[in-house]
Amino acid sequence: MTSFNSPLVTSVGQSAFFSCRGLTHVELPLVTFVGYRAFYGASHIASVNMPLVTRLDGDSFMGCAALTDFNAPGRMLLPTSLLHIGGAVFYQLSGLSGDLVVPSSVTSVGSKAFYQCTGFYSGYVVENSSATVSTDAFSGCCTVQPLPSGMPTGEPSSPSGEPTAWPTGEPTAWPTGEPTNEPSGQPS
Repeated sequence: MTSFNSPLVTSVGQSAFFSCRGLTHVELPLVTFVGYRAFYGASHIASVNMPLVTRLDGDSFMGCAALTDFNAPGRMLLPTSLLHIGGAVFYQLSGLSGDLVVPSSVTSVGSKAFYQCTGFYSGYVVENSSATVSTDAFSGCCTVQPLPSGMPTGEPSSPSGEPTAWPTGEPTAWPTGEPTNEPSGQPS
């Protein structure tokens, strides 16, 4: 199987596509939940479209080294429906690029969620200043200082399609700690 497209699936369970190396494209327009290690080691997945996802549990895309498109061609676009990003979800996925914007809907970002995701242009924005963000959630992720919350979002590019520069500066305050709203029996 190279492509998985299902307009009826609403949940992807734990390890559902674990090490499914033949899979290159995932189209799940109604999925709201992605379980622990759901796509772990599916190393050839290049594109994922899950515009309604609310929860990404731990390690769900770890080892998906070819991933370059997440809800948008050639970049990562986290949907405004997203509430939780578990630990190591996008661990070492250097093919993801663009401006990393964690939408205001997100209430928790787990440990090493974006660890060594080095393809992002200029830093990251966490729009929800009261979100619980692990102190190492973005470790080794960006080559410049993280940007303060509340920066403008949307399409972070010029009319020509080139990335625009986000304003620079030091973050004012970052929430820290681990998420506490994990479902029982499910690691993050």
